[in-house]
Amino acid sequence: MTKKIRQLVYEKYEGHCAYCGMLIHINNMQVDHIKPKRNFSIDKRKGYQCLTDIDDINNLNPSCGGCNNFKSAMSLDEFRSELQKQVERARRYSVNFRLAEKYKQIQIFEFPIKFYFETHGE
Repeated sequence: MTKKIRQLVYEKYEGHCAYCGMLIHINNMQVDHIKPKRNFSIDKRKGYQCLTDIDDINNLNPSCGGCNNFKSAMSLDEFRSELQKQVERARRYSVNFRLAEKYKQIQIFEFPIKFYFETHGE
């Protein structure tokens, strides 16, 4: 990926992670493929998308390392679904989480996950 494309990706959301909204420095930004690479095919003859579409600016988002690593090769819907499950997983598997919740050190707000890029500019 060229420096010019990387800069354009960074500027899409003024230096914020497209998912959590955290401000990131361009040197720490990871470039996420919105539509994962696994969803592309090299067979143009059968009408599949071309591999060059993978790195099209419209398929790239700026991402912090945490979001990009967690999203991995998931689609946006899969990523959102997995994020929605995190509180219940923490409650089920982490005694530290359960204790923090029990002693009111944390408060849970249940609402649908909205990514930063979905509300950007509102």
